[in-house]
Amino acid sequence: GRLCLVGFGNSAADLATMILLHCRAGNNLSDIKPMIHVAARTIAPVFPRRAKLLRVDTLGYIIRWLPYILQDFLVKLLWLGIPDSRHCDLAFPSHLKRWNKILGRVPVIDKHGMLASGFRSGRLVGHGPILDITKGKEVRFCDQPLASNDHIVPTSMASTKIDMVILATGYREDCVVDREDRLNGLYKCGFGKSDRFLPLRSISEEAKCIAEDIVSSYHH
Repeated sequence: GRLCLVGFGNSAADLATMILLHCRAGNNLSDIKPMIHVAARTIAPVFPRRAKLLRVDTLGYIIRWLPYILQDFLVKLLWLGIPDSRHCDLAFPSHLKRWNKILGRVPVIDKHGMLASGFRSGRLVGHGPILDITKGKEVRFCDQPLASNDHIVPTSMASTKIDMVILATGYREDCVVDREDRLNGLYKCGFGKSDRFLPLRSISEEAKCIAEDIVSSYHH
């Protein structure tokens, strides 16, 4: 089938990974080859979970102790230096915005190497944002800019037939509404800015505090 994922964060990456893993496991049972089109406005760096002896969570722990300027420099260096990371970046149109600064954001983690292999095989196709969708289930992507007088107008030369669209665009932190009843309310985890590259350590610490708070609420 032909799927369109809108957004290119870790939610979209996990969906694409699980679909490709499932289809690879069932290759002998079906001749259907999945095609996943990824529409994105901004392209985040993609890092493998492990690159030889280096684990991405270890790297995140090291980077958190560096000055901000060195953090951004090291991330960009790895983004260009790791072959799989560079290939994932090149899979998207060059006119799309890339990260210039980390600013507490989380990069995309290629947990099983399926993103890099998917882009290489053509099972995953990187696009710009969606321009429009026709009644015939055809999608036009903003894949290349067209110069028009004094400004750039993004355009797409062809339509792509799509069977399903999944929105994986995330949400804004200021849209999360706190509730008065703490037991049934929402807990925020991973929104802190202390870990600028990969906040796994702070998420672990916050998750422990949340668990302790829930347990204490039940005891009361």
